[in-house]
Amino acid sequence: MSVSVEEKIGIEAAIVDLRVHKAKAKVAQLKAALAEQKAEVRRLRAKLAKRPEIRVWNQRLRRLQGRYDKLRAEHAKRQAFASSASRRRDLRLRRANSRSKSSQLATERVKELRADTRSLHGLICEANEKLQQQSVGSIITKTSRPSGGQQYTNQVISTCMHLVLDCHVPVQHVKPAIRRVLTDLVGIDAGNLALPSRSQVSALSYSLGSCLAKASAMEKLLHQGAKEDRPITILHDATSKKGRHYAAYQVDTGDSRPMAVSLREVEGGTANIYARELDYSVEELVDLFCSVVLAHSSDEERRRLKCNLLARVNFLMTDRHVVNKCLNVLLNEMRQELATQQGVNPPPPVTALFCGMHVIVNLAAAAEAALREWETCMAAEAVGSAALPGFRPSQAESGTQRLIRTVCKAFHALGSEQCGVAIPLQTYLESKGAPSLRLDDFRGNRAYITFPNGGNIFWQRDRLSEFLAEYTCSNRLLIAVQADLASDLLLSGCRALGIADVLLIRPLWVLLRCRDVTLTDMNERYERACNWLRQLSSSEGVTVASSMIGPFPELAQTVLRDIQLQDIWAALTSELTALENEIVGQALQIMATHMLVLLEREVRDHLPGGTLRQLTPEVAQLVSSAPKDNVAVERGFGMLDKCVADRPNMRPLARESLVLFGYNCTSEWLADKTEREKDLLLTRARKLVPQLEKRGKESADALRSCRQEILRAKLAEKQRKKDSNAESIRSILRVIEAYGGLWPTISRMDAVLHQLAPDQHEKAIKAQLQLHKATKIHLPKDKASLLNFSAAGVKRSVPQLRSQLREVLQIVELQDQQKGADAPTVPPSGLLDARERKERVRTAIADRLQRHGEDWIPGHVLQRLPSTCQSRDILSQEFKVVFDDFEGDKGTRGSGGGGSSSGGGGSWEHDFSYCGVDRDVAEYYRPSAAHPSTLQAADLRLHLEHRVAMLPGGRDRRGGPIMCFPGRADTEKIPVDELMRLVKYLSYVPDARVRSLRFTVVIDMRHAAWSSIKPILKILDETLSDSLDITYVIKPESFIEKQRVQMAIGKYSFDIKLVSIEGLFGDIDPAQLTTEFDGSLPFDSKEFVELPLSSFFFRSHDMSEKLTKLYHALDHRVTPATLQQAVQMVEMHRAQKNKSVCNRIYVFKSDRLSKLQCTRWRPRAARLAQWLRCGSKGESVSSSWVSMNTDFQQLAPAVTDAIQHLYELRSLLVDKWESTRVALEQAYQLRLFEEDVGRMANWQQQRTFLLDCFGDIGQSAQQVSLHQVLHCTTLCHAALHCTTCATLCCTASKGTRGSGGGGSSSGGGGSWEHDFAYCGVDRDVAEYYRPSAHPSTLQAADLRLHLEHRVAMPGGRDRRGGPIMCFPGRADTEKIPVDELMRLVKYLSYVPDARVRSLRFTVVIDMRHAAWSSIKPILKILDETLSDSLDITYVIKPESFIEKQRVQMAIGKYSFDIKLVSIEGLFGDIDPAQLTTEFDGSLPFDSKEFVELRCRLESFFFRSHDMSEKLTKLYHALDHRVTPATLQQAVQMVEMHRAQKNKVVQAPVHSLEAEAARLAQWLRCGSKGESVSSSWVSMNTDFQQLAPAVTDAIQHLYELRSLLVDKWESTRVALEQAYQLRLFEEDVGRMANWMQQQRTFLLDCFGDIGQSAQQ
Repeated sequence: MSVSVEEKIGIEAAIVDLRVHKAKAKVAQLKAALAEQKAEVRRLRAKLAKRPEIRVWNQRLRRLQGRYDKLRAEHAKRQAFASSASRRRDLRLRRANSRSKSSQLATERVKELRADTRSLHGLICEANEKLQQQSVGSIITKTSRPSGGQQYTNQVISTCMHLVLDCHVPVQHVKPAIRRVLTDLVGIDAGNLALPSRSQVSALSYSLGSCLAKASAMEKLLHQGAKEDRPITILHDATSKKGRHYAAYQVDTGDSRPMAVSLREVEGGTANIYARELDYSVEELVDLFCSVVLAHSSDEERRRLKCNLLARVNFLMTDRHVVNKCLNVLLNEMRQELATQQGVNPPPPVTALFCGMHVIVNLAAAAEAALREWETCMAAEAVGSAALPGFRPSQAESGTQRLIRTVCKAFHALGSEQCGVAIPLQTYLESKGAPSLRLDDFRGNRAYITFPNGGNIFWQRDRLSEFLAEYTCSNRLLIAVQADLASDLLLSGCRALGIADVLLIRPLWVLLRCRDVTLTDMNERYERACNWLRQLSSSEGVTVASSMIGPFPELAQTVLRDIQLQDIWAALTSELTALENEIVGQALQIMATHMLVLLEREVRDHLPGGTLRQLTPEVAQLVSSAPKDNVAVERGFGMLDKCVADRPNMRPLARESLVLFGYNCTSEWLADKTEREKDLLLTRARKLVPQLEKRGKESADALRSCRQEILRAKLAEKQRKKDSNAESIRSILRVIEAYGGLWPTISRMDAVLHQLAPDQHEKAIKAQLQLHKATKIHLPKDKASLLNFSAAGVKRSVPQLRSQLREVLQIVELQDQQKGADAPTVPPSGLLDARERKERVRTAIADRLQRHGEDWIPGHVLQRLPSTCQSRDILSQEFKVVFDDFEGDKGTRGSGGGGSSSGGGGSWEHDFSYCGVDRDVAEYYRPSAAHPSTLQAADLRLHLEHRVAMLPGGRDRRGGPIMCFPGRADTEKIPVDELMRLVKYLSYVPDARVRSLRFTVVIDMRHAAWSSIKPILKILDETLSDSLDITYVIKPESFIEKQRVQMAIGKYSFDIKLVSIEGLFGDIDPAQLTTEFDGSLPFDSKEFVELPLSSFFFRSHDMSEKLTKLYHALDHRVTPATLQQAVQMVEMHRAQKNKSVCNRIYVFKSDRLSKLQCTRWRPRAARLAQWLRCGSKGESVSSSWVSMNTDFQQLAPAVTDAIQHLYELRSLLVDKWESTRVALEQAYQLRLFEEDVGRMANWQQQRTFLLDCFGDIGQSAQQVSLHQVLHCTTLCHAALHCTTCATLCCTASKGTRGSGGGGSSSGGGGSWEHDFAYCGVDRDVAEYYRPSAHPSTLQAADLRLHLEHRVAMPGGRDRRGGPIMCFPGRADTEKIPVDELMRLVKYLSYVPDARVRSLRFTVVIDMRHAAWSSIKPILKILDETLSDSLDITYVIKPESFIEKQRVQMAIGKYSFDIKLVSIEGLFGDIDPAQLTTEFDGSLPFDSKEFVELRCRLESFFFRSHDMSEKLTKLYHALDHRVTPATLQQAVQMVEMHRAQKNKVVQAPVHSLEAEAARLAQWLRCGSKGESVSSSWVSMNTDFQQLAPAVTDAIQHLYELRSLLVDKWESTRVALEQAYQLRLFEEDVGRMANWMQQQRTFLLDCFGDIGQSAQQ
């Protein structure tokens, strides 16, 4: 095809243009690269320019050299001066010794001068006081203390106490207030006036106030009791404030205001705790009274006073809780015990009284239950706001109660600050000339306010409805109020409450407040009230009219004295139609029934037959003076509530003092005293201040410990119940699976039962019923017994159970069919027809009275005796108890419900597939019952799939994650808590590094209203305000909505930017946004939810924990002590082989993962990796959106790492199992050999006739004697040798038993018996040198977890040579208990030697990735433990500006220097080579090896020290030998000394020497034993300083043993010489005795010397 010239020219021109364009692009690219290089050069030049020049370094070097020369010269001078000073000191000592007399005179002169100095000091103090009086006037604030020094006067302390406790002046403002008053009113310059400090004011005011308040209460109590013998009533109540429980006690004497005894915080609400507090309070009351008022009293007098006080107690006023019933019993026991100790007659028991105010409170609760039942009888469906779509009111609250509560919340001045309209309503009523709405707020009041509030709401119902019709209902609260006010049924309930208020509740209040009505007078009033309620409940019908009469018609004028109340009563009883009169009358009847039941139970003591109706005249007179209610204690609680709200951090002692001082009118009590008495009281009370402060602190610490212990017990019990429920549900599912799974229909039930054997029917049917019971299916009330296996103790048969299950399945099928059907139509009024309403009311009244023990007949009520009062012998009845043997019954009975755990992706049995796996192995590796309490995607599946909010994996231009909220009009219908959980879950999806870059939020408001977006912004402000970078709101189309967003932007704590969709693309790349925001990022919400990552990580973690648990179980095997134990342990260990030695990490199969098309046995990790790499469809290339999602791709390595970790754990477990098997089999062989040896030894001992048999083998006497000696010697030697071998074997076996079956003990390098090895070592020697228990000092083994996790760690040396202690940045430091963190810091402070510690520590704390709350406990512990040993503390600057400011503000609060530096600034003060990698340094450190080596070293030094002490003890025992006085003592001492030879000669120093050689090798070459020093241990200064100590310890032991051998030999010679001496003495003595006995014979025989010289 020919081409024209113009076309050629055009083509050439296009080619030229293309080349020029490419060249220009290349030039631009090169220019950009050149610009970057130039910028890099400029940056490097600037950095180089900042470095000091060479001359600066030279100057610094010369300066340092000069300082070094000066220091060296100064050191030489100091040494010369020290030597000369030493010579002069020696000369002075010699002179002083030669002149002792002059020294004594000098000492006496010094004493005289000291006495003169003290006298001059007193004169100076007096002069200062006079000068102060002249300068300030006549005000004296200080006086001399009897023990020396000065103290503030009692007037000053009393003034401070009254200002704090009476005038409620804050402690820090007491001193300025006194000075201001003196300056302005008196005209005295009080600027230099000495006044107590803030801490002194706090300690003295509260302690003195508490002491004086209790002393005044005790004195008033005793004086009033002495004047008039009136009864004493103890008023008791308890309350909870801010999560803490308080108990209060007051004493009432019947004629004045009750006196408060105590108001303390307690750890719980049991009767024992209340009784203990009462005993302690009374004892403290008596002690303080005796110490302050009486001054001198013995312990016996105090006990007598306490006994008399409690003996005079007549009544105990409580709210009749079950705890208070037990308290009455404990109080009587306490009084009897005190009376027995004092030797007096026990007092009569205390009478329990019931508070009348709590009667009214409980009547309100009964009215609420009655209204709830009445509404059920009246309407067929929900009425009012409960019928509105999207409203889900509480089922435990009646509609009338809801109306009253929401009206108070919307229209009361203290109601809802966000949704309330109190001011607009007040303005509207004033404009209409209508009276204001008089309501009582629910907060701070009891439940009885529903009575007057109900009447007021009914009175103003029309005006409220008109106001809501004109005022726009802009929130759900006003919409609910408007809907409830439109309901005639709920307004009828309010009318019934108002009528009951006027006729019954207000008259009861008048009676309780009237002083002329006594407690005994209330008997007749309560009886009249019960009769009126009984008549009202049993009447055929009630006519509502203004002429209605209550039980107290004489009080009608008193009650209706208020003009507005008269208008309310007129509105309540007028203009009633026949329908309204019927409905209100039925409401009053049901309310009267419930009130009657409650009132007869609560005031049964006042009714005929009660305890207060059967009193003697004397007791009745005492009862008439008792209080009628417990309102006085409630007033104290009101003061406590204000104190807790205003001063939440006040000490318990201060809070009690503040309440008691004002309540007991302590100021008036002090004012009645004379000045001398007041001064004496204050002086005595001030002496008790330290004791009270100490007691208060101890009480607070004990209370804190008790609360912690109770909390730990509750958590343990909760976990136990959780585990029990999970196990029961698993057992049910196993049984269900064994019998064909769940039977959803009756046909399925019949088919399965037809296939099963008849003997299996019972278990199968019970399993199905158990499952329905565990899943808590909804059954009618009359059908609830269908799930039971027995009735009245009789076991049901199989046909009966089958019939029950058939009926249950029919009910479930019917419920499923009704779910899809349309709701039935009801009349517009929502009421049932009159006949059905009346029948329901009759049934409700009859059921209520039937439960109470009464029969109801229209027109009257018949009282019946309860069943316990009938003439029937209960003990003679037979009770048949049948226990069900169904294996799943107990679990379900304990669990009380069930349900299957979600998130598992199929059952665990299907995951295992049971391919070659034993059932017990599968059961062991079964995952836990449910996922942990963290948020899961399965819990938020609906919102995630509907894209209410999403995290598609996009990133903004900073690299931060993007969270998107597509425009939805129904967002406001989603509950706030679910929306908050959704936002929190999405905030956890990115990893920590990405989250640190802060989120970017995009909210689409183009098709949504402000009401749909407002809850999203509010939740973001509450949950993610610190993690948000910016929030983009796409502009709405409506101008009004746009203005609403503009006005609300400044109300939130994060940046909000209103942009168009085009403006959004300028800040965020469209490729990072989904199609909802006109972007191109692919995202599949269903696949996002379905990807089973959380299930995989949960199961892998669960299996890892089980493998670790199995490893520890194998590691802590105990060596068997007998042959039977050895056989059992070997069998048990072999049985665990299947759990330890597995063929594979089993496949996790799931129906949801079947679309992955993976092989059957491929691990689930491979499936997840395939899914993350190629998507759920399994493409060969990465085409799925999952492969492009950054958040999912960051999880891919974690999947592989988890499986790799499991394989490593399994390998370690297999090795451990094999080593344990070898050890157990060796122990088994050893025990078998022991038994054989023992049998042989016993046989030899029993066969002594062998000696006789082998003794008679000769023909002559000479042969017999020779052969007998020979055979006896041979057999004796053989038996002795066999016995010796058996003893050695038994000793070795015990050594093996102590070693733990071949495992090594931590830190010891093997057990002590293995170190001895019993090679030639006797048993008693081994027992003597066995180490003692470890000392109570800190050990590395006790802190292994924190040391290995690097909570804190030692570093190198700073430039001074001082040690460095490092704290890497951890976000969970605040979760570590303070005591453990303190022990860790103390331990690390002991690691360097004393010389290095004397140079003081340098502490480095990394706060780059941690908050101030994590660093604050570290600084506090350093201040408490190491403040004197710290040189400086470096805190690396945090990234957050707020955290940085917190650190700056807190620097001055600690007693050591703190410096906030960057990481570069830290390198200027500390060499990076002395810091670990956590601080960007290069110092090598292995925390695990550090802990292991420290454990070994500590064990070695402890054992060497223990052996040294025992050798020294043995040396002293040999050195203090006493010379024997007799021959027997000499023989015994020689034998004992010879027996100790083995302890001396066989001292096992060689075993410690081997351990020392191993430690020296470790310290020199590292744990791997390299020939060169390549380990970090060889470079660690602290470890290298311990190397000589190891060698010195062994050398010291050898020297000690050598001295001991010499000492033993010298002692042996001395004892043998003493033995020879005593033996010679005994021979000489026997010769002397013989000669003494034979002297007559000798004289007679040798006395005849002959008659001649020859003879």
